[in-house]
Amino acid sequence: MAASQEALDGSYFFYEAQQAGPLPTWNRAARWNGGWRDASFLNDGSDIDRNLTGGWFDAGDHMKFQLPFGWSASTLAWSVVEFPAAYGPPSGSLFQTARRNLLFAADYIVRSHVNASDVPGENVYAAQIGDTDTDHTGWCRPEQCPEIQGPYRPTWVADRTRPGADIVGEAVASLVGVASVLKMENPADPAIPLLMTHARQLYAFAKAFPGTWDVPVGDYPYKWGSNQSVDDMLWAAAWMCRAGEGASYCADALDLWYGADDGIAWSTGMDYDNVFNQATAMMLGMADRFEPWFLDELRARLIHNLDRWHVSVNCLSPPDATYDKDGDGVVDDYKICYTSKGLAMEVSWGALRVTASAAALKLVLSKHTADDASETQRQRCWARKQMRLMLGDWGRSFVVGFGHNPPARPHHASSTCDPDFNIPCDTATYADPRPNPSVLRGALVGGPFKNDTFLDSRQNWETNEPALDYNAGYTVALAGLIQSQCTDLTTDYTALQSCSSCVIDPVMQAFGTWRCSVCLGSQVLASGQQAVDACMTCVREGGADPYMCALQASGGGGAGDPECDWCPVNMRRALRGISSSRRRR
Repeated sequence: MAASQEALDGSYFFYEAQQAGPLPTWNRAARWNGGWRDASFLNDGSDIDRNLTGGWFDAGDHMKFQLPFGWSASTLAWSVVEFPAAYGPPSGSLFQTARRNLLFAADYIVRSHVNASDVPGENVYAAQIGDTDTDHTGWCRPEQCPEIQGPYRPTWVADRTRPGADIVGEAVASLVGVASVLKMENPADPAIPLLMTHARQLYAFAKAFPGTWDVPVGDYPYKWGSNQSVDDMLWAAAWMCRAGEGASYCADALDLWYGADDGIAWSTGMDYDNVFNQATAMMLGMADRFEPWFLDELRARLIHNLDRWHVSVNCLSPPDATYDKDGDGVVDDYKICYTSKGLAMEVSWGALRVTASAAALKLVLSKHTADDASETQRQRCWARKQMRLMLGDWGRSFVVGFGHNPPARPHHASSTCDPDFNIPCDTATYADPRPNPSVLRGALVGGPFKNDTFLDSRQNWETNEPALDYNAGYTVALAGLIQSQCTDLTTDYTALQSCSSCVIDPVMQAFGTWRCSVCLGSQVLASGQQAVDACMTCVREGGADPYMCALQASGGGGAGDPECDWCPVNMRRALRGISSSRRRR
């Protein structure tokens, strides 16, 4: 299996390790398959007389939140329908792995629809299981958590009195997404009608009661709802429209797209709190549903929003006070910057989930810029650079069990516990500095700090914890790279790379007259990463943008481009004499 496919397969292994309830026989993290997991939390839902076992644990804890869960499931389904070539034929192992995991998620969503009705106001949907405050006070093996499994693991629901159109919209998107994946293998799959029936009922419920769901009074002060539901309903409507459920859903998608306020519609990425760009990207592929003028508007908006990632701000050099309101010398969160190693960052906590999701969006966008080869190259080039940094080019991998020096102590309860259930797992285990005894293969952790340091400690939940939503956008990006044939994700800096789409980008020339080759000279032919880092430093000191610096050539070699440093030598020579020009806005 190629490294890129290994990474994609590993991402689904992570979701298998997150499974709650009775585990299916195919679960690769299960003890009977050489792993460490077994059945857990078998009483979930009993307080409302429902079987709500199953689903996925949210992160390193044992909570079950429907908003990140639903967004993750719908995003995984999107990765399959958007990049089917990455998964191979439906009979192949990767497709079947995705199918099994998506069906597991869909089964939980169907059972979470605890009162299903064609009358919108009669629907009830389980929004959360567990109390975050109680859950986060302990550290235990999920199969042996009496202090949080029995006395206080409540079920909270969304209904007409406590609406939750955000979480219900994500459930709709998930159900339709999973049905779409099943249809790729067998259009007559008997599960499809069941999933679509629940999707229609839940959509009507969310449309009739559009409020967002909020955590109950007294729960830990996390707001695992979202700020508004228009984006989630847009995502749901777009899926229903794509599935051919009727023109009314397409009309809803159009209205919701225009109805999104500025805080949503002009955002930079995608996550469980804002899926506007994600819905926009998917609708770009629905030329049979929307008019060309609207598709042009979708494309222009997505390019504009994603162009906000193309800045020349060093995370440790705020350009003015608006970038550093607390005066600590580090660019504030929600201001995009680049670390000295070239990693794009928008936030500190879980930085890579945001960057990976941006890479995913850029790769989807690149499918719809065929009439502009330079735009296609620009999007793929950025995505591939950032994904390579996550998987090893930074100097280590940030994906557990993959690549060079991956995280060995992620903040993740079950994998810190010994596979031998006779050995206690408690707060002493949490404090133990040794590596986790079980490898949570495929899990993307939060990533480094803005100063390019990383602490591989399970006490470091800010940058060393995995989560459902971290892996979701990352999975889409992996699939996009595979389908785009940008598949060399290793750290062999000197090898000729296979991603021909990123060889040359005439709209991404260096700003001004500074060129990497001016600083490096013959050093450019030295082994990759040092040359790239030196180039970036040189260009930055010259007042140019190291992240836009296009490949230049001089003498017998060329300078490594921070984004496209894999260009073959013969292509470097072909770039001689290209003049500088600013990237268009």
